[in-house]
Amino acid sequence: MIAYNKIWIRNVEKRAHCNEAFGQGIINDAALKAAFEKYPVGFYTPNFFIALGLLLLTLVVVLFSFGIVLVFFRDAHTSTLGVMGVLTGIACFAVLEKLISSKKYYRAGIDEGLLWGGVALIFFGISLPHNLGGLSNSVLLFLLCVFGLLRYGDRLIGFVMYASAISIIFFLFIRFGPIGKSIIPFAVMLFSLLTYMVADRWFKKGNYNVYNNSLLTMKYTSLLFLYAAGNYFVERELNNSFFNLNLVAEDKIPMGWLFWILTVVIPIIYLLIGIKKKDRSLIWLAIVLLAVVVFTIRFYHAVLSLEAAMTVAGVLLIGIAYFLLQYLKESRNGFTSKELSGKDKQEKHNIEALIISETFSPGQAGNRQDFGGGDFGGGGASGNY
Repeated sequence: MIAYNKIWIRNVEKRAHCNEAFGQGIINDAALKAAFEKYPVGFYTPNFFIALGLLLLTLVVVLFSFGIVLVFFRDAHTSTLGVMGVLTGIACFAVLEKLISSKKYYRAGIDEGLLWGGVALIFFGISLPHNLGGLSNSVLLFLLCVFGLLRYGDRLIGFVMYASAISIIFFLFIRFGPIGKSIIPFAVMLFSLLTYMVADRWFKKGNYNVYNNSLLTMKYTSLLFLYAAGNYFVERELNNSFFNLNLVAEDKIPMGWLFWILTVVIPIIYLLIGIKKKDRSLIWLAIVLLAVVVFTIRFYHAVLSLEAAMTVAGVLLIGIAYFLLQYLKESRNGFTSKELSGKDKQEKHNIEALIISETFSPGQAGNRQDFGGGDFGGGGASGNY
């Protein structure tokens, strides 16, 4: 289903692991070179700044191209303009497919610009002429993003797809009146939790899944939305905005005590799970959300000035970081704040070791000089590098 070469996508990830192993001193230049030869990648992927420039240029070209179409059909009916938008979007996808097959673009900026531009043109080309409502727009955007994700594995498209799924839940439940409105945050939290569990389980299956980057995006996006759905500020202010409750500062919301508990407890749970699972990204997310807790409390209970609240939040984050550094000075279940060496490093990087062990054919495996001496039998399962 995916448009890119699947083998090359897996090799990109394998090369990333090899580079990490090289940076940690687990393998030397010769082994890294051998690994790169074993896992060829034929994609054109420029550095971040060039890719960003190409992305912006591509988006400008897409908009300029549609602008030319509008000039020729400026007096046409809205439905005709919508058809032109859809056709221009389809043309973007056609060019994208051609460039991927011929130029081997992969995260080059051009392919992403054509993808995003194509999705936007088709979406607005269908939505605007037909004056679609919130639910219809959400479903349309969700379907377009499902195609974009399955075909191109784009992370931003994955994020938009998830956000549109949340919108579908929102617009569905408000149709059930006050009861449905009160259930929305819990439905979003349940959906986010299930999404995280599925994405995490699929990601753990490994074998360098071509959708690994998208799965990671889905994992942390779902956790972010789970917290947002339980955050007191989000719940109160969104209800006030969407449902015109006209709440003043002293007014409270139903089950406000529960949302206050969720606001404070969820980041702590994320932090504990991140430490237990040795998930640095989850730990960073938890630390950021702990700062959000401080500002949420400050927004409704101005015990301190803004400057004092910011100081307290900074001290809190520094304190948590210091505690983790002290707590993880000694390796705990393979998770430590120190630079690893010896057996701990070997255990941490067994994935990289397995990759490198696959680099050599059986006849080459005995040449251990590539690894600077030591034992490398069993893909790094025992002995020293």
